[in-house]
Amino acid sequence: MLGNLESLTYVSDHPRNVFERVDICDSSELNRIFHQYQPDLVMHLAAESHVDRSIDGPGKFIHTNIVETYTLLDQARSY
Repeated sequence: MLGNLESLTYVSDHPRNVFERVDICDSSELNRIFHQYQPDLVMHLAAESHVDRSIDGPGKFIHTNIVETYTLLDQARSY
């Protein structure tokens, strides 16, 4: 699922704003991004938050909330 990129227009011209479209489960891409941009803070806002979604599609829910979150946390920890 992709977010709405229009919601970022208010920061699109900010010099510290960078947008990278990568698969959050791609460890090598996350590693590249961490080393290229050297962030001080990481936020993961893509997790599924509605219980109904876990009932309707448990596989997607598990992938998003567990696998993707783990991959991001693991790369952040390694960085």
